[in-house]
Amino acid sequence: MRGRVSGEILGTYTYRKSGRNWPLHVTVHVLDVAEIDDDFPESAERRRKWVPLTEAARHVHQPGLKDVLRDLRSQPAKLPFP
Repeated sequence: MRGRVSGEILGTYTYRKSGRNWPLHVTVHVLDVAEIDDDFPESAERRRKWVPLTEAARHVHQPGLKDVLRDLRSQPAKLPFP
C-alpha cells in the first residue's frame, strides 16, 4: 500500500506476541491510502478486507487495537483526513 501517513498518534497499545519474551508497543496512525498492491509480504498469510470503521473492531483480535478502534468510532473528529 502507498499513501500518506498522519503524524498524529490515534492510539497506542501493548501486547505480547507468542514466542516472544518482551512486550511489543504499537503506535497507531492513519494511512490515507492512494494505491493498493495485490502482492505484499504477508499476502499468503493474510486476507485483506476493507470495512467501515464501525465494523473494524469486530475484525481484529488484539484487545488494545479494538479499544483504539472503538475510541475512534466514538470520536471520529480525531481522524486527520476527510
